[in-house]
Amino acid sequence: MRVLYCGYNLYHKGYESMTNHTSDLLHKMGERIITLQNLKTKKPIIKKGKTIIINNRAPWKYFKLSKIFFIIKINSQKNIDLIHVISFGPPMYIKYIKKNIILSLSEGILFNEKDKIIKQKFLKILRIKTKYIICESQRAKEYFLNEKIPPEKLITILPGIDLEYFAPKKQKKINKKFKILFAGAPLREGHFYTRGIDLLIKSFEKFSSKHNSELDLIWRAHGNRKIKSMIKKTKGRIKITDKKIKDMRKFYLGSEVTIIPYRNVKGNKDIPTSAIESLACGTPVIAPKYSGLNSLGIKKGIVFHDGTVNGIYKSLVELKKNYKKHSKNARKIAEKYFDFNEELKKLNNIYKQFI
Repeated sequence: MRVLYCGYNLYHKGYESMTNHTSDLLHKMGERIITLQNLKTKKPIIKKGKTIIINNRAPWKYFKLSKIFFIIKINSQKNIDLIHVISFGPPMYIKYIKKNIILSLSEGILFNEKDKIIKQKFLKILRIKTKYIICESQRAKEYFLNEKIPPEKLITILPGIDLEYFAPKKQKKINKKFKILFAGAPLREGHFYTRGIDLLIKSFEKFSSKHNSELDLIWRAHGNRKIKSMIKKTKGRIKITDKKIKDMRKFYLGSEVTIIPYRNVKGNKDIPTSAIESLACGTPVIAPKYSGLNSLGIKKGIVFHDGTVNGIYKSLVELKKNYKKHSKNARKIAEKYFDFNEELKKLNNIYKQFI
């Protein structure tokens, strides 16, 4: 069987992906991973192999080219049984593909109200072109059910993490300063609002005025000017790490909590990767109540906020007050829900239907 895997971020070596060990795990399925885009030259290429990957992080001028190249090349190949597309937004190009398609959508709410025309076009493509739609959470599945996608097309598979790679220390020491980690920096300044960056800064200022604490922002260089102006008055209590990070584990292990301050999930992952990486390292999480995490019914290990400054502040207070209870359960959540090997087994069972 040959599967064309159009993956998002599999080859990205930064903090917001599951890095190269994700590729190693896919090897366990007996697949050989090859990229359509040469990561050094940034030019699209194609090679022979059981699994082929398009890296969607190409510069925009090559992004369009690689899609056109991909469509022409793949439609001409008779020995590909299935195409599995993972996407953050509506991959409209799938309407041109003449193969069996499975689509994984990492957001439950893909569209803003302004995009009604694109939304209806894409939903029509989903109904016609996809064999299955893999949803990242129950909330995501309910979204597509409400949009009249046939229920037999919808499968919920939670995103997985390498639990051997992301693992807690035997004994975690609590810092004198309560360290808060944010590892979901916006790609653009225009995303500051939905990511709740202003909420994060204001709630931290309120919290740090009463508690000895520190906020570490793992940041992309794109929005540095704006974020630096936002934290000028925090007197060094907020730190920015904007260098390329090879090992994100040390940040999770060195923090008391990882925070997801998102104001809403439009344009954001339904279950952020930083949240599940943090939980796997035994570090509890603060997340929005409207994220896919809340549909799991978790009471310990994740504290949910309502998308307001006061809501995030109260979540920080609750987590610090009952820290032992929450930190003890964090790893258990990851083991129960986010084991990548279990995710691969479920995917493999789906793939077998197309042999």
